[in-house]
Amino acid sequence: YQRNPYYWRLAKDGGQLPLLTGRITQFVPDLNAMLLKFRSREIDSLGVRAEDWPSIQQGQQAGDYKAMNLGPSWGSSYVTFNMNPRARKLPAYKRDWFSRKEFRQAVSYALNRQSMIDTVFRGLARPQWSPVSEANKVFYNPNVPRYDHDPSRARALLEGMGFKDRNGNGILEDSAGRELSFVLITNVENTQRVALCNIIQDDLKKVGIKVTISPGEFNSIVSRIDSTYDWECVLLGFTGGPEPHTGKSIWTSPGHLHVWNPRQTKPATPWEAEIDKIFSQAAKEIDPAKRKALYDRWQVIAAEQLPLIFLVTPDVLGAVRNRVQNLRPSSLGLLWNIDELAI
Repeated sequence: YQRNPYYWRLAKDGGQLPLLTGRITQFVPDLNAMLLKFRSREIDSLGVRAEDWPSIQQGQQAGDYKAMNLGPSWGSSYVTFNMNPRARKLPAYKRDWFSRKEFRQAVSYALNRQSMIDTVFRGLARPQWSPVSEANKVFYNPNVPRYDHDPSRARALLEGMGFKDRNGNGILEDSAGRELSFVLITNVENTQRVALCNIIQDDLKKVGIKVTISPGEFNSIVSRIDSTYDWECVLLGFTGGPEPHTGKSIWTSPGHLHVWNPRQTKPATPWEAEIDKIFSQAAKEIDPAKRKALYDRWQVIAAEQLPLIFLVTPDVLGAVRNRVQNLRPSSLGLLWNIDELAI
């Protein structure tokens, strides 16, 4: 990126912004390689993984940088199941399982989010129940259904659907004797997501669900979700932001990011129809209180129906070289005020 000499904004002293002559963004597919680039001073800023946080903190003086914890992130990590009737390779009986609210709730109750926080994020995260992160002080609704770790309740929900361990091997079967199993995919480049998959596999095994983990390259996974529909369960994430309407493509039924069943010609379920209506109304509503009430209702529906089973909200961790001046870091990003930054 190069400096725009016609940028509209001026500095407090009347000088022309931006101050930087340009910015170079490096695309590094491997998170370990990105850390090495920062340590070797090839790059000036870094989003830090929780596993690297202790060493990044310890290296501040020697590395001539500042390490910062900016609080809860705006994004989300989730698992979701394929409920798409156009998914030709997905057995119809599995789609029937996945489409049951009780099944998704059982999975959520079975997940030990505190273990994810302690193991993967070194305590630098919190459970997430809503599609809106608690970082969003305007729209976050804390009063949604929660699914604290409760394997007994998970088993009860599954048994209520007719699943039983009919052959005594620890894996539940449906009434036709088919074992309760699915394949969980995520992008192999993201070590945190792979680690989360391992915890999910272990948690679900304890309630009688067999999970096979199959990490893959990110673009391949996107193609499977968006084009071939050849998948059963996926762990991914969304970046989020301050305005809920930016999630319209995720949450409304025609959206191409409506992962579990994208591009619907009409809502497949009554609750999806209600969310469609909410987003349509909220886009036209100018009263802040009424918009808040609409998006509060959406969050309750999302937490009840669980098309996306949210996992945890990690803290935003970062590091920036001391040579970068005029920083005003926030949970929205280390370098969000890039027009004011200087070297």
